[in-house]
Amino acid sequence: LKGPRERAQIFEHHAPNLAVDAIKRVLKGNQLQPEDIDALIFTSCTAPIIPAPDTHIIDRLGFRRDLVRIPAYQFGCAGGLIGMGLSSRLATNSRNVLLVSAELCSLLFHRDNRSAAQLVGASIFADGAAAALLTTDDVQGGLTIIDHQSFLIPESRHLMGYEIQDDGSHLLLDKELPKHLADWVPRLVCYRDWE
Repeated sequence: LKGPRERAQIFEHHAPNLAVDAIKRVLKGNQLQPEDIDALIFTSCTAPIIPAPDTHIIDRLGFRRDLVRIPAYQFGCAGGLIGMGLSSRLATNSRNVLLVSAELCSLLFHRDNRSAAQLVGASIFADGAAAALLTTDDVQGGLTIIDHQSFLIPESRHLMGYEIQDDGSHLLLDKELPKHLADWVPRLVCYRDWE
């Protein structure tokens, strides 16, 4: 690949295709039509293109033109979880919220970069899309979100992310990340005895 421009063009072409396939399965599985969706959250960290890929999705699937749109970028692999929390909040005011995440991590691979972060990242992050419906309707066999929270670990910006260089984004993945998570997660997780 030549650089960020070509990578963004490939993402803009392929990410909506993956997202549309995932959305169609969710709509079919819930016996819904595109016009039944009140809000659409799109998450990704592959390429922050404007307008966001959700505009392609809306056009291709015939979503309502007045649905709430929230493109959310730069959350990385936490995008799906943050999107679930946001979707559950939106679902209290909007009946049907659709969350879709699409990533093309292979577009961020650089052959000349042989760092451990690049190689580990290439082995654990992949291309694909997933979608979920969050609704106030009672759904047989559906999951219920009881609670959620977001917490930014202090002084953690160096642990994971992307470093922008002239040839594009390069993955930052510090080997201390698991230790920081192991230190903080037990302090944040609240175990409750749910009935």
